[in-house]
Amino acid sequence: SDGMISVRANHRQQWIGFENRPQTTYVGIEAPIKQHGVGLLFENDKYGLFSSQSFYAQYSYKFKVGPGYLSGGVKLGFLNQTFYGKKVNLDSIQSDYHSSSDPLVPKTDVNGIVFDAGVGVFYKDDKRYAGFSITHVTAPNVDLGDYASFKFRLNYLFLFEHNISLNNPLYVLKPSFLAKTDFNSFQVDLNMNLEYNKKFWGGLGYRLLDAVIFSVGMNLNIGLSVAYSYELPTTKIIRGTSGSHEFTVAYGFKIDMKKKSS
Repeated sequence: SDGMISVRANHRQQWIGFENRPQTTYVGIEAPIKQHGVGLLFENDKYGLFSSQSFYAQYSYKFKVGPGYLSGGVKLGFLNQTFYGKKVNLDSIQSDYHSSSDPLVPKTDVNGIVFDAGVGVFYKDDKRYAGFSITHVTAPNVDLGDYASFKFRLNYLFLFEHNISLNNPLYVLKPSFLAKTDFNSFQVDLNMNLEYNKKFWGGLGYRLLDAVIFSVGMNLNIGLSVAYSYELPTTKIIRGTSGSHEFTVAYGFKIDMKKKSS
């Protein structure tokens, strides 16, 4: 949407202190081609005895609408789901109902690969942006052999941000919210960031019934931006963790395709 070729990487360590805690990493590259946008995205998600790796190709097209642009896009790719059966230890929970030879629990790691897709729309102008997207639109069902299958539910996401100029033009207040649901659970993030001179920002956020979020970031003149956020849980889970950490690094640049005049 900003006419830049962008490379972005993000890593999240959730609930530091817990064994097998959730960890997420993604790396993506995107580029504009006139009214079109193309990109590649890789995601790696680990949680408990499961992990998923996904690779997508992305495409979008944008239209001029009023003072801004409206774009629609799609991502298509593959998702690999793994269950780490080698890490299962049934000896510690043996009873009349469980044993170390339980035929329903694999003794080796098992995985399956399926096709996956997502769609979305996005609007942006000088003051605001909003987006709505649906992931796992094919509701993929990963077959893990004779043991089980792993069903991915459709996820619906809505994002909105509005820029508020202050008396000092160097400062801009940016309230935003992100809502996510699969109609089985629901999550809302409320955020308030303050940006200075389009280079530095910091803010506070609250994830409903879950955590308080502190974030900072900066844009460097060489096209590089870095950001960090820390989440402090507000639920009883705080007794076992020091919180969650997330890091983002992005680099944007332009390639001038115009011919130089002689």
